[in-house]
Amino acid sequence: MSENLARCRRCHDVFDPEAGFCPRCGTPYQPIAAPPSPDDGTYADRYANTEFTAPVATSDVRPRSGPSMGMLLAGAGLLVAALLVVTLAAAGAFSAPAGTPPIIISLAPTGTPTPSPTVRPELVMTLQALNDPAINAHLVISTRIDIDSSIKGHPSSNVATYDLQLSSGETQGIFTAGGQSTEVRFVDGTYYVRTLPKGKWTATSHVSAFFSVLPLFDVKNSNMLAYVGEEEYDGQQTYHLQSTRMWVPDLNKMSMTDANAIGIKPDTVALDLWVSTFGKPVYATFSGTTLAYDGKKLLDIETTFTFSDVGTPVDVINPLATPTPKPTPTPTPTPTS
Repeated sequence: MSENLARCRRCHDVFDPEAGFCPRCGTPYQPIAAPPSPDDGTYADRYANTEFTAPVATSDVRPRSGPSMGMLLAGAGLLVAALLVVTLAAAGAFSAPAGTPPIIISLAPTGTPTPSPTVRPELVMTLQALNDPAINAHLVISTRIDIDSSIKGHPSSNVATYDLQLSSGETQGIFTAGGQSTEVRFVDGTYYVRTLPKGKWTATSHVSAFFSVLPLFDVKNSNMLAYVGEEEYDGQQTYHLQSTRMWVPDLNKMSMTDANAIGIKPDTVALDLWVSTFGKPVYATFSGTTLAYDGKKLLDIETTFTFSDVGTPVDVINPLATPTPKPTPTPTPTPTS
């Protein structure tokens, strides 16, 4: 073996130059060229084809063929023809004769339009009935309010009823709470109240907010009610509806009291409504509760609404109206003999 070893210029392995090739990769041995003189040209020229030249990677991938000259000429011809057509069109060479109607090309819409959501007919009929300012119905409202002692320092329970008649935008009824009854009438835009049994009628423009129950439940649109299903109530086939989170109740109407005087507001409310197959109200319940961290009820409001004679009007008379005198009957003439 020779005392001087050579380094392969390809795999950089060390081998005996007398072998004539690298035993690892088979690259032929080439002796190191003598350093060129400074005047032999550029660095690349001086060290070309020596062991300092980087090996050229080979690949079997064939070069990608480009478009032929014929295809390039054809494309250029099409471009020239298109420019010629645009120029002639701009100059009016293809303008239609006078009086010729324009050609309108109708393009079919892409995609299918999104259909509008359909509101259940039960909800539509119910909304019409509840928001009718001239609804006719006999309505009995009963409510009970239980307040925990932690709210006012002592427990309290209040019960109230409101028996009223709604007739073509006018109202008459009797409200009872705390052992006292008040008769209320709303005629021609004016409220008349008196304390029963012998109080005198007084006209007023200001009454408690819960005396006016219209519009019923303040359900303004179909987003505030959800359809639950068909149910039988008191032998009658009804639709059961339930309030959604979009519904915001008037606590004065729902509790039949001044909500500010309660001292606490419910954090959970729910309205369940049963209507006839024509959307007329039959029965409703309202609940409003507030729970403590231990699950104890701090506030519990339970109210029921019972409807009857829906669609039947009654006469609501102004209690302070001047009585209309009755006409004096014409005396029967006495026959003469």
